[in-house]
Amino acid sequence: MLTPGGAIEPGSNSWRLAHGAAIVPGNEPFHVHDSADRNSLSLPSHSWAMTRRVCLDFLDPTIRFFVVNEGSLTTALKVVAYFRGGTGALLGQTLVTTLLATRTWAPTQPIPVLGNGAAPTGTKYVQFKFQPVGADSGWQIDDVYVDPWFSKI
Repeated sequence: MLTPGGAIEPGSNSWRLAHGAAIVPGNEPFHVHDSADRNSLSLPSHSWAMTRRVCLDFLDPTIRFFVVNEGSLTTALKVVAYFRGGTGALLGQTLVTTLLATRTWAPTQPIPVLGNGAAPTGTKYVQFKFQPVGADSGWQIDDVYVDPWFSKI
């Protein structure tokens, strides 16, 4: 299921964007979400972006999205999960993955979010933070999906 705002299109974006993260022209070329989509999320060095709260099925919790890095190939993309209770209180966080990418758009493999049992007791929602690590980042992401449940927010 597409995360809230996961298509990264103007008017539908509900992400927190900081330090230069922005919606930019240039969609992933497969148009997985919609053939009319035209944009993606740019993550220059020192920036970050965080999804809205997402509800995951803890029996099969994965995230998957499209990536490209047109900057330095030594710049990685860190994905962190923030675990929240029903009222939104932060219960914990964990590094989900650190990715390297090529200069062409590609889907990630399904990335386990809770494979290590990291979700604290009482977790109702997860937020994902995407942050480049290193200088000269040219990361872009698009069409962010979680599997399989639905968003409650």
